[in-house]
Amino acid sequence: MGGNRRRRRRDQPRFDRLFEYARAHTDASGLLNHQNPLLPALLSIDLEQEARLDDHEELETTIKSEGGSTERQPGHDPNDREV
Repeated sequence: MGGNRRRRRRDQPRFDRLFEYARAHTDASGLLNHQNPLLPALLSIDLEQEARLDDHEELETTIKSEGGSTERQPGHDPNDREV
């Protein structure tokens, strides 16, 4: 049971970030006006994840065109960005 607690604690920042994404895109999800409030929140999270994937792919393309490496650098989290 102790393993689950550690995993949840480790994932807590990611979990919190998902809700930050939902808040950041309330304008788009608010247009749904859905009976289930979870659906607009999930759409907002999806929008942010798509934007992050686009940013990553754009960066990867830029690095490749400049002849650089796309390997992750130790201690660098490519998912960290300000919302």
